Amino acid sequence: MLPEEKARVKIDKQLRNAGWDIVARNEYLPNSTSAVKEALMGENTESDYLLFIDGKAIAVVEEKREENPLGDEVKK
Repeated sequence: MLPEEKARVKIDKQLRNAGWDIVARNEYLPNSTSAVKEALMGENTESDYLLFIDGKAIAVVEEKREENPLGDEVKK
């Protein structure tokens, strides 16, 4: 399994444990509470997950390598 695939398994589990329904972008139903995998964003960009509540995007989840400390990058 590739590192990206391993990360997705881990993130899927964390999202489900937090109560999110994980769906493919073509399965998203407006006004639902869902974590949409590989969601399309503006200007033809894609996020790993886009979290929706009542039809509004409230958060973006991007997977990163575990060894990436993020730190200052996330604070900006």
